[in-house]
Amino acid sequence: ALKVQKADILGYSMGTFIGQELVLLHPEKVNRLILVAASCGGEEGIPRSPELVEFFSETVNKSINNIPIAPQDVKRLLAISMGSAWMELHPNFLETIPNDIDLFAGIPPNTIKQQNDISQNWMATNWSGICHELTKISNPALIIAGSHDSNVPTANSLIIAGKIPAAWLIQIKDAGHALFVHYPEKVNRILQTFLSTTSQPS
Repeated sequence: ALKVQKADILGYSMGTFIGQELVLLHPEKVNRLILVAASCGGEEGIPRSPELVEFFSETVNKSINNIPIAPQDVKRLLAISMGSAWMELHPNFLETIPNDIDLFAGIPPNTIKQQNDISQNWMATNWSGICHELTKISNPALIIAGSHDSNVPTANSLIIAGKIPAAWLIQIKDAGHALFVHYPEKVNRILQTFLSTTSQPS
């Protein structure tokens, strides 16, 4: 719609699923690929724990059916996003969160359900995923992961970096899924270094 012919692509979480599909389907439209908290899904990917899958599904169902999400569940969602290591370093974090906070303010319930369904389907082991296709990617690629991400398990980023030729892999110590919240300056420095020292494919 914006008539952009070619661009550097950064995907975060579910956005990494889209970024991988984009570069595989339309490599001519992508300069460099950056994947943050990524999974290539399917049978080679590392899924979330069954407990997390159940908890996320229950929370989404409450949102769809206008059932209030209890403050302790909201705080559990935040704790999952932050990751266990970061929470240990910031033990009072959840005390700063108001009990009436609405994490999904302004987001239609059906949108929340669609995002959850896409993520669950992508990380399910009953489809082949696209891990086996990543060796086709010739674009410069940067993979960034938090060392303690349980939402999109960290091991997925190692799988991706091992398959994309010459990919950069950065793990950020003590970070969970919420990398940009945890260490924005560090992430920005990593991005600037990658973009300034890699060349765009011709």
